[in-house]
Amino acid sequence: YRFEHTLAVVRLTRWLCPRVGADLEVVECAAWTHDLCKRLGDAGGKDTHARDAAEALADLLTGTDFPEGKQEAVRHAILHHVGLRLSHRLEPLETACLWDADKLSKLGAASLVHFACISGAFQPVDTGGILSRGERWIGLAEGIAASMNTPPAREEARRRLAFLKQHY
Repeated sequence: YRFEHTLAVVRLTRWLCPRVGADLEVVECAAWTHDLCKRLGDAGGKDTHARDAAEALADLLTGTDFPEGKQEAVRHAILHHVGLRLSHRLEPLETACLWDADKLSKLGAASLVHFACISGAFQPVDTGGILSRGERWIGLAEGIAASMNTPPAREEARRRLAFLKQHY
């Protein structure tokens, strides 16, 4: 799942950045690396995957041709991609684009596949449970859609949210 999610974020980045004038090189690098340090942990543990990935970035990019002058922008985007709802629009634009692409990947048909493929690994799967989790997800998805930073992402989030609501 993690690779499929990352690939979806990269593809959404390639779609979104040209539409809003963001630096694709920065956002695509952040998309490939944003969840590099994400792992399953205990429910009470603190999730530090964004900080850990941002700290690992310099070592990861050593020996590549990625511009050193853009690494701080990548780190900033990675550090701010977490959460399912925003209280304010993110800046700079590249940080906003990573957040939007990451969250768009969780909306629409992709979330249905996610639930179908991995839900059973964490709890029993039955129709009632799937529908109940789906209904709770709609509430979270509405918050995600309302938090999009860029106009193209807001429009795409509305479309994907409508799909989810129709499905459930």
